[in-house]
Amino acid sequence: MSNLFTNTNLSKNLIIGFMRFKIILEEDEEVGGFIASCSGLPGCFSQGDTVEEAIENIKEAIQVCLESLAEDELHNPF
Repeated sequence: MSNLFTNTNLSKNLIIGFMRFKIILEEDEEVGGFIASCSGLPGCFSQGDTVEEAIENIKEAIQVCLESLAEDELHNPF
C-alpha cells in the first residue's frame, strides 16, 4: 500500500446511526500508526496501527463521547 499521508492529512465522513461525523486521520511520524480525531466532538481522539484500525477505534470513541454527552444532559438538563 502506498503512503497516502505524505505531508497531508486524510479527511473522511463517518455515519454512525443517523449522524454524520467528519474525522481527520494523521500519520504519527514519531511512533508510527495513525491518529484519528473527530472535529465535531472536541477532545474525541483515538489511534491505530493502520488506517482501518484507527477508523474503527474512532467510531468507538465517538459512540462513547455521545453516550457521555447524553448522560450529562440527563443529569444536568439546563
